[in-house]
Amino acid sequence: MRLLVIGAAGRTGLHVVDSALSAGHAVTAFVRRPEALGGQREGLTVVRGDVLDATSVAAAMAGHDAVASVVGVKGREATTVFSAGTANILAAMGQHGVRRVVALSTAGLDPDVEMPLAQRLVSNYIVARMLRNLYEDQARMESELAASDTDWTIVRAALLTEKPATGNYRTAVGDRLKRPERISRADLAAYIVACLGDAETYRKKVMIAY
Repeated sequence: MRLLVIGAAGRTGLHVVDSALSAGHAVTAFVRRPEALGGQREGLTVVRGDVLDATSVAAAMAGHDAVASVVGVKGREATTVFSAGTANILAAMGQHGVRRVVALSTAGLDPDVEMPLAQRLVSNYIVARMLRNLYEDQARMESELAASDTDWTIVRAALLTEKPATGNYRTAVGDRLKRPERISRADLAAYIVACLGDAETYRKKVMIAY
């Protein structure tokens, strides 16, 4: 598979690139800072661009079979990176006939997830308020994907950690998990790559956690 990874230089994106290369895919890393990817590796092409620049997204999209969008932001200010970036990705996919996209979102968008009372209070009333601007734009991103005619999958991840991959995680396709507390970026990336070819996840939201 020829995979375009948007946000490849981020903390999760780097793991997605590694997982995709390990799985034998040809990977194009779309990044603002190519130096963040380190040296060249077999199967890896690095393209400089910005997800908010529709022209650079469209140019990078040509010749690919699928897209993994793992865009992130720094800070908690109001943003349109997720929604506007996704609009550019979807437009480029339409232009080049690419149908498959997997986009990273957050389990924090589901306030009804089953969890201990104390954790629910922290998640819904403290974390949700702190990350309100990000959550609002991620919700807009999810709506854009759901309204598209692509074979999309939205991966709603629990709290992300930097721990090594375990290969032992839970997913719920089109449903929610009980007590979705944490997931390592390495395990999250492995799942994103693994689900690219899984038609059961098409046009579905998937929650992932330990």
